[in-house]
This record gives sequence, structure tokens and C-alpha cells, in this order.
Amino acid sequence: MAGYEELEILDLERLNESTDGDAEFEEALVDAFAETTTPYFLEFDESLKNGKLDDARRAVHSVKGSSAALGLLRLCEVAGKIEDWVVAGAKGTMPYPRAALDQLFAEGVKTLLARR
Repeated sequence: MAGYEELEILDLERLNESTDGDAEFEEALVDAFAETTTPYFLEFDESLKNGKLDDARRAVHSVKGSSAALGLLRLCEVAGKIEDWVVAGAKGTMPYPRAALDQLFAEGVKTLLARR
């Protein structure tokens, strides 16, 4: 299985499908993503710490979905694998370090903002 590093950071085709190529809408979508995603990370961490796996799954699922809509392939892949791990009971080691989500989020937002 290929690692997320082999994926493009940003799939422009997917982003354009989500925004219909509307630059203003893209800007608003990126701003909303940048603003609303960090609380999902906090919710994920807190829920996992407290054994609330369904809440943790919902939080990481939200990250997966919003990153998919923006074409952030790496973040979507890692969030999806972590979601699968949570669904399976969060046993053993998380498939990617938690810090990978933060790193890929920052990388994705930076890439999206560079398009302005």
C-alpha cells in the first residue's frame, strides 16, 4: 500500500469541482476550512482521551470530508485511516502519528492560500 507521501498535496480538479472555478467561493471555503478544522482536532484529542470513540470518529470524519471537498488528498487519506482505526476500536497504535494531522493541515492550508 502506498503511503500518503506519494499523493499530491492538492488535487486542483477536485477543488475546482467543489467551487465551480469560482475564486471568491474558493477563498471563502478555504477561510472556513482553516477556521473550523482546528476545533475538530481538539475534539478528536479530547474524545479519544476520554474514551468517547464515536465523538472522536465524528471529529476526524469531519476533517476527512472537508479536506476531500477541497482536494487535500494527503490530509484526507490520513484522516480516513485514523477514522478506520477509531471505528475498529482504537486498539493498538494509531496508523499515523497524531502530529501528522496537524502537519498535513498546515501544509494543505499553506498550499491553498498560495493560490491567492
